[in-house]
Amino acid sequence: MSLRWSANDPLHAETFQFGKLKHGLQHLKSSSKFVPALGSKPVLRSPPSSPPAERPLKRLHTAAVSEDEEMDEATAPIGLEWDGEDWSCAYDAFFTILYDIWIQDPKAWSRRFRAIDNKYLTTLDTGFQQVFAEELSFEDLRDSIRPMLHALNPDDFPWGQFGASVGTLAYELLKPQSSVTLNQHMCTNCDYEEPEIDDRLGYALTTTGPQPASTAKWIGGLGHHSHDFCPECQARMTWKIFYKGFPSILTLEYPDTDIKTSHKMFFAADDQKVTLYLRGVIYLGGFHFTSRIIHSDGTVWYHDGQKGHACKKQGHLRSMEDKDLRKCKGRKLMLAVYAQE
Repeated sequence: MSLRWSANDPLHAETFQFGKLKHGLQHLKSSSKFVPALGSKPVLRSPPSSPPAERPLKRLHTAAVSEDEEMDEATAPIGLEWDGEDWSCAYDAFFTILYDIWIQDPKAWSRRFRAIDNKYLTTLDTGFQQVFAEELSFEDLRDSIRPMLHALNPDDFPWGQFGASVGTLAYELLKPQSSVTLNQHMCTNCDYEEPEIDDRLGYALTTTGPQPASTAKWIGGLGHHSHDFCPECQARMTWKIFYKGFPSILTLEYPDTDIKTSHKMFFAADDQKVTLYLRGVIYLGGFHFTSRIIHSDGTVWYHDGQKGHACKKQGHLRSMEDKDLRKCKGRKLMLAVYAQE
């Protein structure tokens, strides 16, 4: 099954109808770099002061709190604490969102993550299971994946007081081993179309070319212009990109644009319908990434690893306008994460 698109696009409830799911901006590897280090060398880390199982997953609070605050504490996401020796904010922001997605349904999300067939994401999934069982601290999991990515590309994933690009991190973790998309050369005027061929687009996308109105419109119109003309009507041809099946998770990187952040996207093909919900937004400012985590019930939480593990409740997504999502505590939106329930 591949998926085609047509849609109406209200900001908070985009509805897509597909026979094939077709997408629309040409994907390139992330271009928003975060002070990459050239020729950085790994730093040997000393063992943790206590075994992973004994290390707290959340900061303990001893002050008196209200009943509402206790409820918030019980339902708050688990955040990663920043490593000031080997800057970790890109990992902290992205992994905190992924874990909050995963923990909603560990069995389903383990299956979905492993279906992407990416060794880094599979390692992360295994670690999530250990964190959930309190056999491993979240920080130790993060620090076990960083050397793997550093070995892959020391410039993109440096050690020391240098930053990584969160878009590049998402690209590497969500890159499938086999093609999950197709592209097709089509006429913009008549019904002429050429055979579909495999495309290299995965589940991490970066904006290029003309800007769509919203993230939903972006996903609804993936492809790029062609210089060729239709052999039947002489109209301009275009390349359209299709997902072969419903994606379980997508990341969209669109810094410094006017693209509106849609709250959800509906995908429909044949008799099936799947919704992807906005589950996280990552911000950058002052050479530091922070994140908003959006629970499946729509509650919004803020996390800054420099402040520790704690996530602070900020309200509900339905009460936030697009301008509220573009910035957070002086930092600008870089990337959004969408996922199935």
